[in-house]
Amino acid sequence: MEDQRASPFIGRTRELARMFTALEEARDRGIRIVFVSGPAGAGKSALTERFLSSLSDSSEVSLHGMPGEKKFPFAAAHRLLASLDSTGGRTHLSSLDELRDMSVMEIGGKLIKALDDARTTDAPLVLVIEDAELLDTDSLHVLGFTFLRLWADPILVVVNTENASSTRKGMGLTPHNERFTEISLGGFTTPEAEEFIKTHGADIPSASRMANLMDWTGGNPLYIRAVLGARSGSHVPEDPSLIEIPRTLADAVDRWTSAFPPTGRRALQYLAVLNSSANIPFLRQLIDSDRLTEEVEPLIDSGAAEWDRTAGVPRLRLVHKGQRDALYSAIPPSERRHMHRRIAEFLEPPAKWRHSIAAADAYDGELAETLRGASAAELKGGNLPLAAELSLGVAEMDPDSQGRPAALLNAVRLLVISGQYHRALYYRDDVLDTPASPFKDEVLGLLFFAEGMDATARHHLQLAVDGYDAAGAQSDAAYAAASLAGVQASLGLGEASLASATFALAHHPRSLVSGTAKAAAAHGRALMDGSSAGLEELAGLPENPVEVENIEIEALTHRGFLRGLSGRLSEAVSDLSVVTRRRPVGAARGNVAVAHVHKTWCLFLLGEWNEARREVSLAFDVARTTGRPVEFSSLHCLSALLHAAQGHWDAAGVDLAESQHSTRVFDFSGPEFHRTMTSAFIEHARGNQQRVAQLTKKADGELANATRSGLYAVWYLPFLGSACASIGDRDSAEEALARLSGSGSSGALRNVAVHWVRGEILAADGDAEAAVQEFRSGLTHPPDGDDPVFHRALTGLALGRVLMQSGRSDEGRDRLRATARVFSDLEAVPYVQMCLDLLEDPELSAAADRAARFWNFLTAREQDVARLVGQGWTNREIAEELYVSAKTVEYHLSNIYTKSGIANRRELRDLVQSLA
Repeated sequence: MEDQRASPFIGRTRELARMFTALEEARDRGIRIVFVSGPAGAGKSALTERFLSSLSDSSEVSLHGMPGEKKFPFAAAHRLLASLDSTGGRTHLSSLDELRDMSVMEIGGKLIKALDDARTTDAPLVLVIEDAELLDTDSLHVLGFTFLRLWADPILVVVNTENASSTRKGMGLTPHNERFTEISLGGFTTPEAEEFIKTHGADIPSASRMANLMDWTGGNPLYIRAVLGARSGSHVPEDPSLIEIPRTLADAVDRWTSAFPPTGRRALQYLAVLNSSANIPFLRQLIDSDRLTEEVEPLIDSGAAEWDRTAGVPRLRLVHKGQRDALYSAIPPSERRHMHRRIAEFLEPPAKWRHSIAAADAYDGELAETLRGASAAELKGGNLPLAAELSLGVAEMDPDSQGRPAALLNAVRLLVISGQYHRALYYRDDVLDTPASPFKDEVLGLLFFAEGMDATARHHLQLAVDGYDAAGAQSDAAYAAASLAGVQASLGLGEASLASATFALAHHPRSLVSGTAKAAAAHGRALMDGSSAGLEELAGLPENPVEVENIEIEALTHRGFLRGLSGRLSEAVSDLSVVTRRRPVGAARGNVAVAHVHKTWCLFLLGEWNEARREVSLAFDVARTTGRPVEFSSLHCLSALLHAAQGHWDAAGVDLAESQHSTRVFDFSGPEFHRTMTSAFIEHARGNQQRVAQLTKKADGELANATRSGLYAVWYLPFLGSACASIGDRDSAEEALARLSGSGSSGALRNVAVHWVRGEILAADGDAEAAVQEFRSGLTHPPDGDDPVFHRALTGLALGRVLMQSGRSDEGRDRLRATARVFSDLEAVPYVQMCLDLLEDPELSAAADRAARFWNFLTAREQDVARLVGQGWTNREIAEELYVSAKTVEYHLSNIYTKSGIANRRELRDLVQSLA
């Protein structure tokens, strides 16, 4: 049963040339992605097949979108990993159930390794994705993340899709990237259409008939083929009375398929109704024919079907979605329903139910009740995407005019909870058309949450809670209250958040609510009484974060967040690292990008700046594929902070501008609070203490930020206090110190910061000796499990300055040299310069300039690679650490060698170590 057909290929010379150009660019400069789009039947698959048939040295891997999998998380990614395993000979595959518990980042890491292993030669690897619009959302996210991380690998990705813009957005890829090529296919020109007709053995019709044909088909190859009969030897009579162009494509396809043997035609129809591939034994059950095997051969020969051998057992499939749609439309409705009913007899749920729904010609109360029960069972078992799909089926089948909108609302709620934000927003208009109810308000609130409109979400969720409560539906009120609590916490409404969360935990029996409600309760308590008080709300979580169940991941996220704010930085990083590798599920699903944000802050304070930069890079790629819009504002703030700390002022400015642009579309003050605090830090790195005080006071003093500023006190008050002391605003400095001391935080971070600020106040008062003692106390304070490297270094800088100013020059120089080395290790160029300005040491300045020249010429990713080479890591180890491929590591090393004049890896390692 080999595929022996030779599809005719007409025209498309420019499109082919662009594909070959992209291939050469991938060979020489790294990954390229070609999006081939166009209406059904325009020839996307034919173009790709012609391109692939012309390749000689490239290996190929393919992935076909399957509509039956669209609603199952990571189903397509799982199939691609299985295909790559068979190609590369290594095992990267986990079960689909295991993948569903992983984050996009973790699965993307597996895919990066699999693609790397699949390349057995230096020739480019070609990955073809057919019918990309049918891929499940989570797999699109994984693909987007993977493509963003693969930079230097000679990989050409060909994405065939009906809508390039939609598919690209689904992958989280921005337009106008030099690595992307977009090919939009239209219809044939008249000469191309004539050549196409000739390849099918038909005579060229008269000019008038040709004009009519082109007018009706628009030059679409599928439509032309359907009109012609699509069989070698067919003829197109010149006499208009002998051929009538069909009014619908369904008529044309019906005429086309009638030329095949009856059993073969029936196989095509069943494939269209199945909407998936099928093996011969299953088709034989449906068709009940002993001649099926031989009668499908004409289908293969004519290009009406093809064999799919990726799963081991050959399966017959249609060539593309457009063909399927045309075939399906050609089947009379009554016959379609019969075929769906026949298929349902042989399948198990949930596929059985999908076909049962399609077989129904009227509302079916019994089926609706079955689907409703199945949805509830899947919800209880944690399979939220399938529960949502089944609930959408209820919305179609339920004869109850009240049951249908309720099922729709339930489905959309589940889509948001399972993180399918884009799919949920697709049903917004349908939700708006449902009758007024608390349920409608709840779902509208969740949809606004998905958009990052938290204040509007709060309004609708509060209406929902009040409406449920008034109707005596306390369980439903509690469910909505859990989502409301999370949104209220986001808005800084601590007391309200705690009250809503407490109500939810008391009145809702489902564990699905607990993670969100516990997280919100802890956040609310922290907003009221400090981070340590918030942590008490989460005392029941397992101490080992790995042991925390998925249903509690939001609670674990908040424990990590609050541990960071309380100064327990290493514990926070441990919690948040687990979160970034798992899929959270709750009443209103949180996002792992939030965990990346908090983890980055903790790494920054711990002095792990290299890892913090890598975390931001990963977080951007995760947020592009799965995040809410609001996460981008926070990430741009963090990126700006890291750039400014190293003296990359232009890059910091770009990030800050991006953050400012995004904050304009949100309806609450949180993003603007963080942006202003980031601006203050940038001014601190510039040494402009006056602006630090102005900006920090501005954000801190706004009424909307009253509780939020208290929660983040341990992170920003040290900078406010030291800045106010340096500009002579003693009252404000004392107030900042008092608030910092009473913040309820524990651990070394707060204590070191208190000594730093108090020392700055004493120094400003002229009491140098007391200031020196405070600074020394900050530097010698025990780490208590955490070492706030950046704050200690700032304290050391202040101590060196006071020692120099008070005449103790030798001691001051020793302190400033030691501090400069710490800042140099962090690559904190502006702060190194502050030390050098006080030292006026030419030798140290020359060493700092040498290090700055080396690092500043490298990109952020090249810096990461160079540092890890300096630590003796192999390329494979570096690739796994950075979530890139080994080829990408080689690419960055080549760039490093070129920029620095270094000849090999040993020289790079020695140089990096000498600059440390």
